[in-house]
Amino acid sequence: MGKHLPEYTLEQIERIAEKLDRLPKVEKAQFGKRDAIERLSKSILNVLKRGYSMDDVADHLRKEGLNLTASTLKTYLHRRTAKPVKAKNDPTPISSSEPKAHETPSPMKTTLPVSRGTFVPREDSDEI
Repeated sequence: MGKHLPEYTLEQIERIAEKLDRLPKVEKAQFGKRDAIERLSKSILNVLKRGYSMDDVADHLRKEGLNLTASTLKTYLHRRTAKPVKAKNDPTPISSSEPKAHETPSPMKTTLPVSRGTFVPREDSDEI
C-alpha cells in the first residue's frame, strides 16, 4: 500500500510564490575577513592609488581590528578583482594556429598552439 502524497493546486503554489517573493532581503550582521575585504575593496584600491603600500593598508586595517597581513590582503584583493576564468569545455576558439593571408610562415619556425592559461610554450633557442 503506497503512501498518499499531498497534492497542491496551481493557485496554492502561485500564492506561496508571491509570499516568498515579498519577503524582505536579510542583511548579514557579521562578516569574515574575506567578506570584509570584499566590501572594503573599493576604498582599499583608492588608497593604494593614492600611494599607500599594501603594508600601510594592512597596518591601518589591523589598527581597526581586522587582523591580516599584507600578503593575505593582496591575495583577497586579487581574488576580488581577478577576471573569471572560462570553462575548459568552452567551444569558443582563442585563436587560429593557421597563418593569416598577410603573414608568411617561416620555414624555420613552427606555430605553437595557444594555451588557454597564461603560460605559452616557446620553441627552444640555439643559445645556451
